[in-house]
Amino acid sequence: MSVQPDVTPVLIIGGGVVGLTILRTLTCDVKLKGSVMLVEAEDHLCSHASGHNSGIACTGVDAPVGSLERALVRESLSSMRTWFDTMNLPYRPVGSLVADWGAREGKGEGEGEGEVMNKLRAVVEESHVAGDCDVELLTDRAKIISLEPNVNPAVSAAVHIKGEVVVDPWLIPMSYASHAVENGALIKKGFRATEVSFDEYGGVWRVASKSGEVLFAKVVVSCVGNWGDEMFNNLKGKPAPFVNKPRKGQYTLFERTEGLLKRPLQPVPTDFTKGVFVFSTLYDNIVCGPTAEEQENREVAELDEETLEMLKETGKRRLPSLAEKKIVRSYAGLRPATSERDYQFQLDPMRNFLSVASIRSTGLTASLGIGRHAASLLTSVFDFLEVEKEKVIKTTKFKDVEELSREFRERKDGKVEIPFLGECFVTHPITQTGWSGC
Repeated sequence: MSVQPDVTPVLIIGGGVVGLTILRTLTCDVKLKGSVMLVEAEDHLCSHASGHNSGIACTGVDAPVGSLERALVRESLSSMRTWFDTMNLPYRPVGSLVADWGAREGKGEGEGEGEVMNKLRAVVEESHVAGDCDVELLTDRAKIISLEPNVNPAVSAAVHIKGEVVVDPWLIPMSYASHAVENGALIKKGFRATEVSFDEYGGVWRVASKSGEVLFAKVVVSCVGNWGDEMFNNLKGKPAPFVNKPRKGQYTLFERTEGLLKRPLQPVPTDFTKGVFVFSTLYDNIVCGPTAEEQENREVAELDEETLEMLKETGKRRLPSLAEKKIVRSYAGLRPATSERDYQFQLDPMRNFLSVASIRSTGLTASLGIGRHAASLLTSVFDFLEVEKEKVIKTTKFKDVEELSREFRERKDGKVEIPFLGECFVTHPITQTGWSGC
């Protein structure tokens, strides 16, 4: 008699913030019957885009009005602080300034003061349409400098966005992973999915790893970042309706400088990018970045001295006091941009899969909303997914960040202990630098 293989209700491919929020939502909010599973190709969670992003929960000011991206950013922000408090995650509500520094920066080629002011007014109007009604345009230089006394006095105008929050970009996805596993989810690292096939008669996916391990699932969810179009092709058997175009972002981190800057400073956004931010992390390192450089390579994000010098000069131009500070770290990541401007959720009800792609720089911010949206799509279409309504959800808070950072320094192996996950390697440079005390 043949032994029937175990079949998980949902198998998520990809262990970044997108995959982890969907894992947590299906396990803890939807309460799916059976153990939802996530596989990650690398040895550590958040090894790619989610481990090399910014540490800001933003309002999505550059996302198109009416887009799914902007809607999920707003939905996520409305409940994010509750989640932070629930899990004892550190955060700092600060707002931000979208600013123009006259002739020095903030304008594209051929733009004059009038064009820039029109763009700033558009930021305000679009924010109001999207529901961010406390966004305001500041044209009084003295008012701007009263908010940020150390900013370059050449600043001519700014949009004050009050809803942005500085966060720890590594702890948030790890909290999703911890909560999911505490309540029955499974995570398998070092599982690189190289072969996927769907039994149309049995309605079951077979997913094999490079090492030959095989898993079975009723539904597959692809959250593979810069490989989204390739995985879609493997799941669907035809090209994806989007093309991945990795976008490199380089960053520089200055030494810890408490009190120099409260609000992130950003230039007027374009259709291509929000531009280079200058912001203070939770741990008081000043960060300049990211850049926005399209490239073919989907995995390697190299640093180059010319760009790092530009970032340093950008920081010093906006915050002249940075001229006296030293750079302690630089890093680069690849945002999973695509040919499409909006998030791409592609659900196939015939082949039982969901592809989640084109989650660019707002993925961390929108993560709670992304998890809910994905779960809603899955449960509304796949009625064979059973729910345990009476399931009791347990929640274990994280240790205080001071204790985690002390453990990080004392261990000296780059790891800390995370509830229900065990020893976890800290993949994010912002967290690494902040916890090391630099």
